[in-house]
Amino acid sequence: MSVDELTRNIVRTVATAETILTHFEDALRRSGFAEGAEQYGQLADTLLGQRMWAASSGQPSGARFGAVGERAQAIHALLLPYVEAFRKMGALAEPALADPPPTDDAPQDADVAPVPQETGGAAGRVLAALERSGRPLSMTALRAELRVPRAELDAAVRWLGEEHLVEVRDAGGRQMVRSLP
Repeated sequence: MSVDELTRNIVRTVATAETILTHFEDALRRSGFAEGAEQYGQLADTLLGQRMWAASSGQPSGARFGAVGERAQAIHALLLPYVEAFRKMGALAEPALADPPPTDDAPQDADVAPVPQETGGAAGRVLAALERSGRPLSMTALRAELRVPRAELDAAVRWLGEEHLVEVRDAGGRQMVRSLP
């Protein structure tokens, strides 16, 4: 791969990441995710207070505090990898890693199309699943792993193919998706 090809690939990857992250952030904001954090914090404080009272009162409450704790641990385990990934990517905003000023011969990201809304944020998840697997995955396997509607997955894979980030091949009647270098 030439330096120019590598540079174009970097620009395309960064532009794609920015678009995917913008859609993800917008989806979280539209769903009220940020507003819910305060309510869950209040719920946690209330439950911990109630648990402490129940323990100190000696009265059997019959409340299933343990089950609530298990659900909270399961949700925490689901969210933590995202938090860690965003923390790592957040380092890119540090002044020491500031974007260099563009030069006249630097490739621009204008050739990267925005991620269509109908992908529902699945494009980034498809790329992550392919990277984790290290091999091509069938559309059926992707749909099962990502748990997204078929139309959303189809739109995401179609867009990723148009951007030359994945390739879809027919293998014995199964559509196989693989990452492109």
